[in-house]
Amino acid sequence: MKNCPKIGAILLLCIFTVISQDYDWKYSLEQLCQLYGYEYEEHHVTTQDGYILLLQRIRGPLGQDNSNREPLYFSDDISQDEGYFFLVGPDESPGYRLIDAGYDGWFLHPRGDEMSRRHVEQANGRYDPGSYEYWDFDLNDMALDHLAAIEYINQLTGYPQIHIYGYSSGGISVGFAFALYPEFMNQRVRDVHYAAVPMNIYHSGFIVFQMLAAYPQVIEGMINMGVYSIYNNNVPLRMMQGLPCIPNPMLCLMWNALTTGQSSVSEDNPIGYTNFLLRGNVGTSLRAVKHMTQSGLSGEVTSYDHGTEGNLEEYGQEQPPRIPLENINVPVCMYYSPDNEAADMEDAEWFADQMGDSVVAFNTYPGYSLLSFNIGNDMYFLDDVIDLLQQYPIQRTEA
Repeated sequence: MKNCPKIGAILLLCIFTVISQDYDWKYSLEQLCQLYGYEYEEHHVTTQDGYILLLQRIRGPLGQDNSNREPLYFSDDISQDEGYFFLVGPDESPGYRLIDAGYDGWFLHPRGDEMSRRHVEQANGRYDPGSYEYWDFDLNDMALDHLAAIEYINQLTGYPQIHIYGYSSGGISVGFAFALYPEFMNQRVRDVHYAAVPMNIYHSGFIVFQMLAAYPQVIEGMINMGVYSIYNNNVPLRMMQGLPCIPNPMLCLMWNALTTGQSSVSEDNPIGYTNFLLRGNVGTSLRAVKHMTQSGLSGEVTSYDHGTEGNLEEYGQEQPPRIPLENINVPVCMYYSPDNEAADMEDAEWFADQMGDSVVAFNTYPGYSLLSFNIGNDMYFLDDVIDLLQQYPIQRTEA
């Protein structure tokens, strides 16, 4: 007990050290725009099933005429906020780079995100964020988030189509939107850019994916015990993760490689990874995570697997129906790495095969890990993204 005050003082000193560091993790997207000089807006959209979502907009650098920029819609990992596109400063981060290339950036916070936990029925005492009713959604449901955001962007900007840039699991939900709502998506989207999207994780060497896929009953057990969400924003955990990175960021990268199964972190930015750990997650449903990883056992991308009896009740068949990824009918550009165990190359090629002739580019970047596409030392792949975006211009129809 005598040592408790000393331990408390040390912890407070460590937390103060983390907070006092001039790292971008501690700033909101609005604050980052103020810091680096970008025009920022906030909007809200409501989905067909009543979820009210935050949609952030970065129109371009301050002091410029940003009124005629083509809309570029970013879809990040379903458990991370859109600040993850801005972790390595204005010279390298995908968010800044693509906006600086002349695009009007839009960033959706999907259902489950701590900034999008409202529902139209909450006024009637339903869909409280602490209830199962609120968190009872999977990837099929999250596709509706994209429909609401895209329709809003089309109407507000006067552009009948948008560009989409999807990273990691954010690209998975975009793929589901194309598969389940092809008429809407193919009409309103000009082109899609998938960066390290693990649509199918059957061959993934990512330890987290392997464990979640191998033991789906663990997730079901947690849901039955009243734990409905995962990857929520946990400030003490963020501090614990980030503290060792301040004096030695490279050590944290090596630890990440060891614990996740990533064979290469040489292209990752140590400061960016520190920002990544300290920023933390913003939450999603356990059901959505289970849905995302169920392909690890079957090798197929399907609707949510309720088990034999549940599938018979929900779908009228013993197995969940496959997701028709071939329904996409717009140009698709893909950016992957042979050294990224999370989005394995064999799975990436399977994904490309499902989309067929819609895939117009399949580029690879040796040495990149999953995180290198967001916090890389050299984000040279973005040069390819910008070149390909410019090949698919969009004409505005109204002011």
